[in-house]
Amino acid sequence: MALFVVEFLQGDNYMKYLIILIIMFIFSNKIYAEDKFVTLENYIASNDLNDSAAFYYVISRCGGLYTYYAALTYSKSPETSKNYNSFTAKLAIVGSTLRMKEGIDSEKARNDIMSNIENTTKLYFDHSEKHYTRTGSNISDEMKSDSMYCKEITEIFVK
Repeated sequence: MALFVVEFLQGDNYMKYLIILIIMFIFSNKIYAEDKFVTLENYIASNDLNDSAAFYYVISRCGGLYTYYAALTYSKSPETSKNYNSFTAKLAIVGSTLRMKEGIDSEKARNDIMSNIENTTKLYFDHSEKHYTRTGSNISDEMKSDSMYCKEITEIFVK
């Protein structure tokens, strides 16, 4: 491939350079597009929340989002952070209960939901870091949208 590029570039034709730049642009956009953050809105629109696996995923995502918010608010508002952690704990109970209804023992169910929440927390931290680098804000529109759905789910399923 490199030999082809070197041979291709020999000569004074600026069109060759333009074609290579266009190809590089296409590939760089494809790489960026693959890193797209799927919002809960999009996930819920294409999945039935009556399916326990889909509902479990949403609970995990909300737990991860709340854990992220708890970490983000801890230094400036410990009480707010505590509230987010409380929501996460309650969602973890809902998630582990859901798994136990499927025949999973309680310890494995608890470990599974906590692992999923931890992984989704990392997802939100990574997304937030990229968003902050681009905009100077920690909270993206996607995260705001997810917050809306998580608030609704928490109000309905967490007492």
